[in-house]
Amino acid sequence: MGFISDAISQIKLKQYEAAAKTLSDHLNDEGLREASKISLMEWIAECYLKVEKKHEAAMWLERAARSALQCEELTEIEKKRLVSNQLSQAIDYYYTENDTEGVKRASTLKYSMQF
Repeated sequence: MGFISDAISQIKLKQYEAAAKTLSDHLNDEGLREASKISLMEWIAECYLKVEKKHEAAMWLERAARSALQCEELTEIEKKRLVSNQLSQAIDYYYTENDTEGVKRASTLKYSMQF
């Protein structure tokens, strides 16, 4: 998991897009827990927010939410809280970027969750 220290170094140097790429390149690493992948996706979204790329941040948050819904490591309460927060943020970012399809897609997912 040396890529984490690489990403932290890139963030300290304000190389946010490079950090996002480093993190995304390792999402499918063998042995990485599903809950950890979700956290990495949120971290990637934060990196994109630092460079004002809200659309990319929204897409990563939506992806994290979809992964969280499928994650068996999370309790139902954790899923509901996490997914609701991720999708609310994604909707806000899509809205500020005038992406009506993104707003619609994330809203549909958020308000169709069955718990």
